[in-house]
Amino acid sequence: MFEAKVTAVREEADRVEVVVEHRDGTSRTYSAAYVVGADGARSRVRNDLGIRYSGERDDDRPFMAGAMHSIHFRSADMY
Repeated sequence: MFEAKVTAVREEADRVEVVVEHRDGTSRTYSAAYVVGADGARSRVRNDLGIRYSGERDDDRPFMAGAMHSIHFRSADMY
């Protein structure tokens, strides 16, 4: 899915809904059991789901000979 952007992410009791706006201006809602937000420190996915980001917001920060990544995984099945 190219030339599209996520405009909203909603967590429901049994799924996650992602609203995507396409290049032609149309929007479509997709549902899935999980969503992965790989959209950086100013993440729409994380913000819409209320997941806080703590730490520095540098775009390029080396860490032990590699890039440092923050990962938040939330699953009812894991509790």
